[in-house]
Amino acid sequence: MADADADCASHDAERPALIARLVAQWPALPSMSFGLWCAWIALAYSGSTWLSLDTETNSANLAIFYVATTLTQAIALVVGAMLAARGTTRVASNRAVMLGGAVATVCCLGVLALGPHYLGQFIDTGISRALFVLCSLAIGAGMAFISLRCGCVFGSLTPRRALVNTGLSQLLAAMIFFANNACGAWAPVSGGPSVASFITFTMLPLGAAWLACQGPLTSATSGDEARADRRMGPQLPFSFWRLVTLAFLIALVTSLMRGAVVGYHALAVTLEGSTLLMVLRVILAAGFVLVGVCADTQHMRFGRITSLIAVFSSSVIAVAAALGGLASGWSILAYFASIMFDLVFWCLLSFFVRQKHVSPVAVYGIGRGAFATGSTIGWALGTWVAPLVPAGSPTTMLYVASAMALLVLSVVLFGERDYEALFTAVGERELPLEDLFDVELRRSAASEAGDGRREGAFRRAIEGRASRCMLSARERDVFRLLAMGYGSDYIAATLGLSVNTVRVHTHNVYVKLGVHSRTELMELVDRDVALEREGDTAVESYGSAGI
Repeated sequence: MADADADCASHDAERPALIARLVAQWPALPSMSFGLWCAWIALAYSGSTWLSLDTETNSANLAIFYVATTLTQAIALVVGAMLAARGTTRVASNRAVMLGGAVATVCCLGVLALGPHYLGQFIDTGISRALFVLCSLAIGAGMAFISLRCGCVFGSLTPRRALVNTGLSQLLAAMIFFANNACGAWAPVSGGPSVASFITFTMLPLGAAWLACQGPLTSATSGDEARADRRMGPQLPFSFWRLVTLAFLIALVTSLMRGAVVGYHALAVTLEGSTLLMVLRVILAAGFVLVGVCADTQHMRFGRITSLIAVFSSSVIAVAAALGGLASGWSILAYFASIMFDLVFWCLLSFFVRQKHVSPVAVYGIGRGAFATGSTIGWALGTWVAPLVPAGSPTTMLYVASAMALLVLSVVLFGERDYEALFTAVGERELPLEDLFDVELRRSAASEAGDGRREGAFRRAIEGRASRCMLSARERDVFRLLAMGYGSDYIAATLGLSVNTVRVHTHNVYVKLGVHSRTELMELVDRDVALEREGDTAVESYGSAGI
């Protein structure tokens, strides 16, 4: 952990001043690496950036590419999680991520070069296919490193900010997807990929790696907390493993149908379906932004949302099988359900990292590794096994059985109770998820400044409560930072104290305020702030009335 943190610190020191200012002015910039990553996934797995539609007669190459890349992604993610559980985050360090991006870029260029319009026409088919598989495997491994670092970036965000940045990153992905498809008029070789496709297919991994490296390597944890979480594997609650299992099953079943659909239709139809999926993704992204900005956290139930997505997925698959299966447009909705769950799952992992102060590399490695494993198995079954089933009733029964199994298992595996168990605050430095959602609002309130009647309500509430409870000057500082949602390590670093000293001051603050936990302290401050704001409103009303 220390080596990785040192690597991150040295990178910050060497970062050009312009980039440092840009990140300072736009803190969401590193999060956009997830958007570049998703844009590459959407373009690469639609085949629009590297397949030659005039010579490709089936989806065999697309299936090989998908299975090979997701297979090595899954392996690399799980290995990264295992290493993180042992106390190292080297797999997500700046060097590893940039190397992964460079390997993916070079191998993407190799995939393009092996196309039928370039080196493919001069190389033996067997050799060309072997090189293609090797390049695909290396690309998947490289993308896994980028995914882990994106997880580190999102694990450092407050829940509201994670939701908003997830939505914004998807809007960026959609913009890149549509821009690439709109710029396909000119190609170096007639019938081959366009210049825009060359650029996006090869440069997006490197761009995503670079952007991700502008963000933090670890979560909001530091110092003693980070060292305490070095061996965090056994600390993961059972509800987390339930959620991971549900992610695996949803990815498996939806990819099973998606792989079968891609194998059944011509590549041009697959591209049309990918375009429709991206349109739906834009609507979904707008929903994430609205929820992050406007949602009442007291009524948000992400456990119910994940269960509903699983029910929706199984229902759509069953309906698609009944209405024609592979030839039905319902299959697009089935895969869209997978995208919805993928993004919700991504945010849930960031919430978990933020609340529990655990290694984002381990959490995202396990979670994303399970999802990638399910996608690999599902696509392989849909592409190579499902066609062996006789057409007609057996095929329909296969999908209906898969849908029903997913429906039953999703109800058993992860419900609202499991969600509550997953995010139950344990220990002094863990806040309830509702409070974590409001941390950003608290800090915004704390940044209000002024003098006299216009002084910030938060500041006046803190000072008033501290005076009434006779807190010392140092206890006031600790009280203010506790009310803003900061943990012991951050307070110690900010005030130049040891963690043990901060804990002593925290205990004294609790005693003098008559509270027993961080949650009670925040509720007390909320009430004081509300009273201050009511007073401000009353003063303004008298003033406007000329009194």
